[in-house]
Amino acid sequence: MNAEKQDVKELKPNNPRAIKRGEKQVETYRRELEEKRGGQWTGQVETYETGEKK
Repeated sequence: MNAEKQDVKELKPNNPRAIKRGEKQVETYRRELEEKRGGQWTGQVETYETGEKK
């Protein structure tokens, strides 16, 4: 969370299921922050690559 920029990020593995879950979570966080802190907050999901399967 970056309070100065009013931005919240959620970090998830790069797979469709995790990204979808992250989108729901970040939207919940964004709404709560707008309600409690005011302002117009933005949010996004950032992904990372997991290790290769052997």
